[in-house]
Order: sequence, then structure tokens, then C-alpha cells
Amino acid sequence: MQKSTNKLTKHELHFAETKAYPKMKQAISEKIGNQFAQLGNQLIEKVELGNFSTPNEFKITKGENCALMPYLVLDYPKIAGTDFDIVYRTLFWWGHYFSLNIIIKQSLLQTNWINEIATIKKLRILVSDNIWQNDMSKIPYYPVSKIIDNTERKAQLETLEHIRVSTVIKLRHQSSLNDTALDFYNGLTKKLNLI
Repeated sequence: MQKSTNKLTKHELHFAETKAYPKMKQAISEKIGNQFAQLGNQLIEKVELGNFSTPNEFKITKGENCALMPYLVLDYPKIAGTDFDIVYRTLFWWGHYFSLNIIIKQSLLQTNWINEIATIKKLRILVSDNIWQNDMSKIPYYPVSKIIDNTERKAQLETLEHIRVSTVIKLRHQSSLNDTALDFYNGLTKKLNLI
């Protein structure tokens, strides 16, 4: 008789028998969700969207499989589909980090936009037409300096409909996330001359 390849290890059995793990995951997700709802309301009040005719609503999405890990996403303003002008996207990615992202139609940016943000530390730009790529530790995310000095990447960036500019916040800084996010979104909006 063949041994089952589905047999759980001792560690997996312990995990499956313990109610504390799923309860803790639920509690963490609920707290982050509540924090995102608070941040969504703060974004409505404190982030100026300039001349964009978007409704003052946000959307929180919860999922279980961002590279096999649970996640929560706050989008402001709420978007439906791929035809949108701008979205401020805040992501909680279990086991990884929070990320702050501005995703904007390139046609709304001024020609020298990348030079305007070059001095902001720890910014990364996605050089890909898949604007929903979240793993900033992998290519095609590049620091601004690695794009400004690279004509091939700059040329590729110019072909994209949407530009995604992002930064990462360690999970341990969760308590200051909202203030950091508001500063980031307001500061980058001004640097990109969107208001």
C-alpha cells in the first residue's frame, strides 16, 4: 500500500488543532480593516485630488492569495475596472509589509514628472503594464535613480498608460501608518503637480 502524500506533519497538525491561529488572523484582519476605513475617511478629508472628477468614496478589498498570503487593499478613490485617472492604493500584505502607491494615468503627468520626485527617498516605480503587481522586491520595480539614468527603462516607462509610484512601510510601523500615508500621498501629489 502506498503512503499518502497528504499526511500532515506534526507542526501542521498542531496548527490545524489550534483555534488560536485563525482567531488571531481574524482579529488582525479586522483591526487593519478598521484602520483602513479610518484612513479612507482621512483621505477624503485631507487629500486634494485636484481637478479629477472622482467621487469621494473609498473601497476596501480583502483577499487570501497575494502570492499565497492574505492581504487587504484600500483604494481611494474607489475604482471599477482599468479605466481610471488616479488611485491612492494602500496595501497590507501579510508576512511582508504595507505599501503606499499612487497609480495615475501617464497622460495626466507633466513631461518632467520623474525629475520632480527624484529626491524623495525609498520611492520605487513599476516599469510594467501590469499595474497590479505588488511585490516590490522584484523587478520590474526600480528606484527612481535606476530609471532616470537608464534610457531603455525611461523609454519603456513612457509607453505605459498608467504609472505606479510606491514605497514600503514595515509592518511594525502599523501604528503610524495613517499619518505616514497622508504625508506620502499629499507630498507626492504636490511633487507631481497634480493640484
